[in-house]
Amino acid sequence: MIPWAAGRGWLLEGISPYALSAIDIAHSAIDDSPFSAQLLTQPLFSQPFFSLIFYLPLSLLPYTLARSIWTVILALCVALIGYFGVKFSGWQINRLGMVCIAIFLIFSLPGAIAILEGEISPVIIVLLLSSILLIQNNQDTPAGFLLALATSNFLTSGLVVVSLLIWAIVKKRLSIIASFFSGVVFLVIISFLIQPSWFEDWISVLLKLNINLEWVRTPLMDLAAFLPGIAKHLSIFLHGLFVVFAIRNLITLLVQSDRGFIYAMVLMLSLTYFLHIRASTVNTLLMVPSLIFVIRYWSERWKRLGALMAWMFLAASGVGSWLLVYPEFDLSKNNLSWIFIVYSLVVLSGMIWIRWWALELPKLPYESL
Repeated sequence: MIPWAAGRGWLLEGISPYALSAIDIAHSAIDDSPFSAQLLTQPLFSQPFFSLIFYLPLSLLPYTLARSIWTVILALCVALIGYFGVKFSGWQINRLGMVCIAIFLIFSLPGAIAILEGEISPVIIVLLLSSILLIQNNQDTPAGFLLALATSNFLTSGLVVVSLLIWAIVKKRLSIIASFFSGVVFLVIISFLIQPSWFEDWISVLLKLNINLEWVRTPLMDLAAFLPGIAKHLSIFLHGLFVVFAIRNLITLLVQSDRGFIYAMVLMLSLTYFLHIRASTVNTLLMVPSLIFVIRYWSERWKRLGALMAWMFLAASGVGSWLLVYPEFDLSKNNLSWIFIVYSLVVLSGMIWIRWWALELPKLPYESL
């Protein structure tokens, strides 16, 4: 809502996207629309100016139409996350299976919240997954440009982007580095040309919103909070453990073959969820490729029983997740956080469990049938 209002105010009235007047535009649009919507407690546009590239075309449209189009785009992105997960895992399923996965994800609690709240996270995740696929197919230049676009939400994309840049340097895929930094420099220069004061305005907003570190809340901090007496020390231990895990995964990424590259990048997406400094149910979408990796190996290791387990778990992860908020359907329930943390830990454990099959098995399970 706020990015649409910020873009509209800038395009039609020349107002800085970071100005307080964007709030008035947002309130006016909400009052005139048939949608029920609420603004955040601190509803200021707090992203880099070039991130408006995702919203500007819609900012020219009336709010009702713009929101409808954005909802469709987000639904397609959530479905694409599932598509990339299937493609990366090598799961051999038909079109009906793909449609079922898309439906499960779109109507899952994280997918629905992302779509209904207009979160940009699904778009960023799709950009990251597209970059990984392009790199796998040796299309380094477009991959670098997509990574540059993904930096518009660095909190979500940062760990994956940095890992890919380190991998590109080690593997001497310098066209990825060149296209990435060219893309970032281009976006920044264009931003300064059309809105010279954007950087100062952006920093001002960040300082206003983030005057202290209370906004930092990772899923690991929520996990440590289960034991209030040792929460501080447990949080430090868990973050240290996952940072070491991420470094070990990066080493795997640097030394393994193409199969290892995909596995390591999918695992890095999962680690991004745990280390994300703003815990959110929507960020659980980062776990989707790992989830599909795990259930793919279930279905092909244990045949029919594995396939049944896989689809049951996928259905429970999707449509069944709504049971967590039934019957009130209150998406702000406090107990959602720990449920999805436990769910993500189960998926992460599954990724560690299938590591040998993913990296060491001479042939993939379906190739030996």
